[in-house]
Amino acid sequence: MARPPLEIGSHGKIRTYHEETVHWRAVAQVRLFDGKSRQIERSGPAERKAIKRLQSAIKGLLDSKARLTVDSTFREVADRWLDKVKKRRAATTYNTYRLTLKNLVFVGHAGPYLISSRDRCPHR
Repeated sequence: MARPPLEIGSHGKIRTYHEETVHWRAVAQVRLFDGKSRQIERSGPAERKAIKRLQSAIKGLLDSKARLTVDSTFREVADRWLDKVKKRRAATTYNTYRLTLKNLVFVGHAGPYLISSRDRCPHR
């Protein structure tokens, strides 16, 4: 039976290797907020130093940005997406998307944009 995946925002066991060039390498799998697992590694002159550098790098990755969670609302997701559109697309494209969301999706005081990601899944 396969192992269960790492929880999002967590890391697996930290493994260390002694390299021939008199330094240590620390390696761990990290599951980031996009749901993908990545191998992160750092090295140092001593085993503890390599582990500390790896832990610091993992902490920096996980704390780098405010993240969306399963409890995030559709409005929060849409706002994050619009921020990316604003940075990467022309101003007219951004305005078109923003107005479409405002006038067609976020109409009224209640609606589907208040539903969290946890609730936006098909019933089994």
